[in-house]
Amino acid sequence: MTLSRFLELVPSNNRIERIWKLAQVDFQSRYYNDRLGLLWALIKPIFEATLYFIAFKYLLEYDKNDFGLFLFGGIIAWMSFSEATSKGIPLLSVKSYLIENVQFNHIDLYFAHVGSIFMALFFNLSAFIAASLFMGQQLTIHYLLIPVLLITIFFLTMAFSFLLSTLQPFIKDITHLWDMTLLAGFWVSGIFFEPDIIFEKAPAFAYLNPFIGIIMNLRGIVLDSYEFSSYWMMVNLIYSIIVFIIGYLIFQRFKAIALEKL
Repeated sequence: MTLSRFLELVPSNNRIERIWKLAQVDFQSRYYNDRLGLLWALIKPIFEATLYFIAFKYLLEYDKNDFGLFLFGGIIAWMSFSEATSKGIPLLSVKSYLIENVQFNHIDLYFAHVGSIFMALFFNLSAFIAASLFMGQQLTIHYLLIPVLLITIFFLTMAFSFLLSTLQPFIKDITHLWDMTLLAGFWVSGIFFEPDIIFEKAPAFAYLNPFIGIIMNLRGIVLDSYEFSSYWMMVNLIYSIIVFIIGYLIFQRFKAIALEKL
């Protein structure tokens, strides 16, 4: 798609429509030219969950009920955050043509970017819920709290996208540093174990890493045999809002300097 054609698709007078169109174009660009299209958004987390399921269940003989669903729920929550923040690092430079050619609030780039990632998350979450119900899990009142988890992930993703993309012009190695951070987070966020281990041995860490509570509560909502905690849901939501505000203020303070250094 040419730049002129793309700019024609971006509304100039309707902010919400503009964000939605930018998110749509970004989402479609990731899957449009692939033969399987949107299915790739589902194939990747299923493939990862299958590999880890085989490794833990059969090779390491890890004994846990519904372990496949247990893994899938954790992976889709973490992958959305990981993908959005990693791709958010170069956002200002990658989308510089928009900043130069369209007059709009720069924060809309981040809304559209995270929105495009959430399209895949909704798709994967729907598949997770459908598979859980198909395998005999119960539909409970707790399902009404799923939007709270999504809002929490949204605020966290926006916050770190603000911070990382603002730092990128100043710290050129930020991508490598963040890759290592995500790798560590992948193994300590409760994707492969229940959070009781963290709560017992390092309770303070559960306050620093909100994905421990997010993944725990996603499983607690969808899977009958796992615990749901309203306390951790509120702690994680408040944490995400605070981090979002900090990230936004830093972005507003330094975005002009960051753009000059691109």
